[in-house]
Parts: sequence; C-alpha cells; structure tokens
Amino acid sequence: KVPSASELDAGRATLDRAAEAALEAASAEELEALELPCLALSARPSKNFQVIGMLYKVVCAFLREHEYPRRVVIGRLSEADATMYRQIYNFYIPNTKAERMNNGAWD
Repeated sequence: KVPSASELDAGRATLDRAAEAALEAASAEELEALELPCLALSARPSKNFQVIGMLYKVVCAFLREHEYPRRVVIGRLSEADATMYRQIYNFYIPNTKAERMNNGAWD
C-alpha cells in the first residue's frame, strides 16, 4: 500500500530518511535516474503541499550536491496527481517563472 500524504505528515523524518537512503544508494551506484514511488494524495491539499513539498526539497538539495543520480522521477502518476505534483513543485522549487514545470494546462 502506498502511504498517503496525510499518513506521512506525522512521519516526515521517516520519509526524509527513506528518500535520502534511496538517493545515496543511487549515487553510490552512479545511476543515471532514480524512480521514487508516488505518494497517494490526501483529500486535504495542505497536507499534500507539506509532505510532497518536503520531498522535493530533500531531492533537489541532494541533486545540487551530487553528480548521481542525474535525475529523479516520480513513478506512475495519474494526470490529476501529476498536476498536483507540478503545482507543489512550482510553489516550492523554481526561483523564476521560466524554471517552472508546466504542461501547458495552467500558468
């Protein structure tokens, strides 16, 4: 079962450690790409922003300081989930509009 954002909210440190462990393993093996499982979205968008935003921050910080993995992907997202993940990424990570992820569906 994929944990939901609500279930992981209280366990953010556990999610941090799990993501960092996966990133460290991918770095040690010099993997080009690492696929992380998607988290089941909460009915409360604020929980999604807190938990998935934290995950993005952990991943982005790691990628800035390590050569591998060269990219990280979130696997098996529905279109609705992909839209939420893009919105959360765009809220926390890019410094400019040009750096945002955009599929053309919204600004």
